[in-house]
Amino acid sequence: MGSLPSCAEARTVAGWCRPDGRPPYPLGRNPRPMKHRSTYATVIGASLLLASIAGVATATAPERDARGKAPHIKKNSVASVHIKNGTIRAKDLSPKVRAAIAATPTPTPAPVPEPAPAPYTPPKVHAAAPENSVNVPSNSDTEVVSKVLPAGTYAVQANLTLYTIQSGIGSCTLLVDSDSYNLAQHNFAAGGGRTSIALSSVVSVASAKPVSIECWTPATGNASEIRLTAIQVTQ
Repeated sequence: MGSLPSCAEARTVAGWCRPDGRPPYPLGRNPRPMKHRSTYATVIGASLLLASIAGVATATAPERDARGKAPHIKKNSVASVHIKNGTIRAKDLSPKVRAAIAATPTPTPAPVPEPAPAPYTPPKVHAAAPENSVNVPSNSDTEVVSKVLPAGTYAVQANLTLYTIQSGIGSCTLLVDSDSYNLAQHNFAAGGGRTSIALSSVVSVASAKPVSIECWTPATGNASEIRLTAIQVTQ
């Protein structure tokens, strides 16, 4: 390290001296920080950076009028395609539009017509009723009425009046193709007499078969007021 210069030398070289008259640092050393001197390239780079920032701000900032306010949107310049779904609320609409919406009646959905009921089809009825009485010999099963029924299920009802001249048991039977379905009996008193016979049953036939009534009396007799009815339940 060199020797410290005198104050006079320091003033000549450095242009200053300590306030107390002591010489400054050794010659060649400057205690003050060196100021940064900007170069031409630094100035040009900073200018370009500021220009680019200002350009971006100008491009993104909305247009303003002379008073610094954003201008109004032109009438009828916003279409449906410019509005995002769900962004318009009731308070954004004018009172006139809100009143028009409130006054619009809510459409009532058209009533759904009920299906028309299936047309009523009356059941098929098969009946047989001899005009005259039928003689019933004593102690003999005698057919008094018969009716051929097509395939299906039927509710069969038979009514008749049975007469005999002698006491004993008389009977009538409902038959389907010789198979017995129902039997009605009556015990005649002395001297015979008349009695009403009623027979009923539900019968099913897979193909056309005869339904008949056979009667039996202990003595000579007859069957009158005969009627056989078969109402078809299912086919």
